[in-house]
Amino acid sequence: MKAKLSLILTLGMLAVLTLPAQAAVTTPSILSVVKDESVTIQTSYFPADETLYVRMGYNGTQGVNGLLVTKITTGAGGTFKAKFYIPEELKGENIIAIRMESTTSAFFRFFWFYNKTAVSSSSSSSSSSSSSS
Repeated sequence: MKAKLSLILTLGMLAVLTLPAQAAVTTPSILSVVKDESVTIQTSYFPADETLYVRMGYNGTQGVNGLLVTKITTGAGGTFKAKFYIPEELKGENIIAIRMESTTSAFFRFFWFYNKTAVSSSSSSSSSSSSSS
């Protein structure tokens, strides 16, 4: 009985040690929106020192082929705060998609926000993404 318990504990510990670690989720938070003017975001766990194109597009597009808003570099920690101005073509839209995609790798993130003046991380953003390295 003692041998069985020892074996079960050993196998359990091995299973825990061999499970792959999960990567941190790179989630942008919406800090504020000024309707038809700008959106300010805060990111976490983005790749360090990565240059990203920032695009805005219509709701439902995931920002694919969106309007180029700016190009930014993430810095050493991958956490940064940024303000993006809403392009003329998207002013008046209820929901706007944002896509951030690397200029050198397959990394990208997309999310969306309600185009109405609001301050807080609950300005109705949704983060969904995938990447491959």
